[in-house]
Amino acid sequence: MAAVSVAFFLFGVYPRLGRPLAYDEVNFALGGEAVAATGRPFARAGFMEDRGALDREFQYALWHPPLYVYTLGLAYALFGVGETQGRLVGVAGTLAAGLLLFNLARRLTGDSRPAAAALGLFLVHPLTVQSSLLLDIDGSVLLPLFLAAVLAASDLIARPTAGGILRAGLGFGLALAAKLTTPLAIPPALGLILAGRGFKGRAWLLAAGVALLGTAFFIGSWGAVSLFFGLPFTMPFEVTFVEFLLALGGSLAGTETGWWLSPPLLVLFGWALGRRVRAWAGGHKPGPADFVALLGAVALGAYLPRTAGYFPKYHIAALPLVVAAVVAEFAGPLGGPGRRALLGAGLGAAAGLTAGFALGDGPFFWTVGSYGTPPVVAAASLLGGLALAALEGRRPVPTGLALVLAAVFAGWAVATDLVQRSAPYSTAYFYGSAGNVEAARLLDGLLGSGEYYVGAKEVAYYAPNRNYVDLHTAYALLAGQAAFEGRLPGREVRVFALFTRDPGFRAFFEAKLGPAYRPAAWAGDYVIYVRAGGPPD
Repeated sequence: MAAVSVAFFLFGVYPRLGRPLAYDEVNFALGGEAVAATGRPFARAGFMEDRGALDREFQYALWHPPLYVYTLGLAYALFGVGETQGRLVGVAGTLAAGLLLFNLARRLTGDSRPAAAALGLFLVHPLTVQSSLLLDIDGSVLLPLFLAAVLAASDLIARPTAGGILRAGLGFGLALAAKLTTPLAIPPALGLILAGRGFKGRAWLLAAGVALLGTAFFIGSWGAVSLFFGLPFTMPFEVTFVEFLLALGGSLAGTETGWWLSPPLLVLFGWALGRRVRAWAGGHKPGPADFVALLGAVALGAYLPRTAGYFPKYHIAALPLVVAAVVAEFAGPLGGPGRRALLGAGLGAAAGLTAGFALGDGPFFWTVGSYGTPPVVAAASLLGGLALAALEGRRPVPTGLALVLAAVFAGWAVATDLVQRSAPYSTAYFYGSAGNVEAARLLDGLLGSGEYYVGAKEVAYYAPNRNYVDLHTAYALLAGQAAFEGRLPGREVRVFALFTRDPGFRAFFEAKLGPAYRPAAWAGDYVIYVRAGGPPD
């Protein structure tokens, strides 16, 4: 089963390895190219906002610790610059995470069969497939390092030794080297579980020891790297702090992430989490499986309404924990499935497969259209699972029902993977968007030599002329102007290559630009506006 899951995953990602880059992938690609060429992630960034400043054309790609951008740069240096080379970094990271998940699930259940099931559920999940293909941190280096840290912390819960503290601290430090956000949940969750096991004050000392060791390892290693390469040490911390403040100022409204995460799987996770909570309340001492469920709930809940380009990339770190928690319940006191349960599972898989093909990727287009709303589907699915667990106090949930839900999810996931495999458009950021490469070709014929222009970065990346002002920078600068005054920021701009899928976005620029700018070329979701008159001398 494990081998089949890996083969299907590779079958799903293969035709999409060469797809054009989209949205934030461009920033990482530019940073990776700079690393491959110079050893430092310092590259043209289109005057993208940099800690409040909008006047820096060249920037460091240090929005997070540089482990990913250096890994990407190494891939470019070894195999050449290209979409396939970049996407294979994420594919390799996801496969490594799958191996770690198999190990984690086997430790939680004591059996390789549920571990193989966990691997299968993880690798067929459309979010796993699409995240692995992104040029981004979460689905590449963060995923396996976060899981390695979870494994080390789980071992510490089972056997609290000095060596266990050292391994857990090192794992935490390596995870921080990937990203400064998601791994921060590990020490408090570890302390809570250890306290529940009766360690009391010592529990928090152990958790603090892990946190201090990991932090010291990360600070020391990052400090050495920043000194060696001459990089701004504080930049990842500054950016993370600014993002934290923005998150605090946000609300529960965001994007409906439930369709991507899958309602049947969320119901199962809510049910598994609810069973764990009932056991804790009944005096059961929590163990590694409880730690995994708790950490999965924290990681999932923290990001539930948050997306980037309407894609829930931040949720991928929680997904293997969600799957492991569900599988641990199946391998627990529920017992093995009977013949009727297996028949129900087969029917559930067929129903999920049928629904997946019938819906196609419609739910992901709905996700794009849900911006500004709370994640009702996701929250309702989780609450439904918690309600099932609460009702078990009166009547146990049949094994067959849980198995049917898992089978429905698996059937839907397989069908969705097959639909997305051949889609001629983006299946992650700004789902359904297309035309950036064609727009770049058209743009080239409208620009003068060395001329600056405003453009979506995924267009500018494929244009011979990369003297661009990022579209979002232009939006921020124009928001304070009654009308465009001809220069951004300090450069005369005659050409605007706009991403126009959002009609409000297009209307904003048309209102600011005025009648002097007219559409000169179209390609997919992109329209190029040009001011009357030829290019500047």
